[in-house]
Order: sequence, then structure tokens, then C-alpha cells
Amino acid sequence: MSPKEQGVQIISAYDQGFKSTNGLDA
Repeated sequence: MSPKEQGVQIISAYDQGFKSTNGLDA
């Protein structure tokens, strides 16, 4: 896995967690 791919996965997971925490639809 390239650093770029890893970064995208981290951002995606953070974004999903942020929306989930705020009760927003993904």
C-alpha cells in the first residue's frame, strides 16, 4: 500500500467517524 492510499483510508475513516459522531448521513 502506498503512502497516498494509506492517507486516503485514514481520511475516509476520520470523515466517517466525524459524521457518525455528529449524527449526519455518510
